[in-house]
Amino acid sequence: MFEIVTPAVIKRSDRNVPSFSAFLKFLDSNPGHWCMFYTYANCYSGNQQAYRANKKYKDKGYTFTSRKVNGLVSVYGKKNLEILD
Repeated sequence: MFEIVTPAVIKRSDRNVPSFSAFLKFLDSNPGHWCMFYTYANCYSGNQQAYRANKKYKDKGYTFTSRKVNGLVSVYGKKNLEILD
């Protein structure tokens, strides 16, 4: 009735989610502009990604947010422009 089975390892490429470090490099090359990272089918996943990114990278000059449109949640990010005094 039951069997012992080890589940397959989930690879990032299986989900087609881009690398977050590559997204940060993209934001660095486009400061001051909102850019979309990825659109999640699960609202929780998108909102959590934006929350964790803000928590980890806000002190480094980045801002992240998520928006729900038609049942999908997109994560956006921006490299803040530094104001020189």
